[in-house]
Amino acid sequence: MGWFLTINFVCICWILFRSSTFANAVLLTKRYFFLDNGGTERLPLWLVLLGPVLLVIQYAMRRVKLEESFCNLSLAKFALAYGCVWAFALAMLPLGYRPFIYFQF
Repeated sequence: MGWFLTINFVCICWILFRSSTFANAVLLTKRYFFLDNGGTERLPLWLVLLGPVLLVIQYAMRRVKLEESFCNLSLAKFALAYGCVWAFALAMLPLGYRPFIYFQF
């Protein structure tokens, strides 16, 4: 219960830091508590499929003992796999300019 309260308190405080006006902060806080997205946004398909894919990977790692296979990789193959994972993660980052949050202060 302590973790749940702490994470929600921190998320609410972030709303106050990010909002440009107090009225906007109140609106976002109401949406936070009532789980209202306030629009017609939809999750992208890749994000919807990410959860089941991660569950399948977790199942496969337990079933096939992939951890042992990764430990037996040569250094070059491990570095290649590690680089591919990082390249995929970087490709998922949103494009465009987003100013640093503390520039408002």
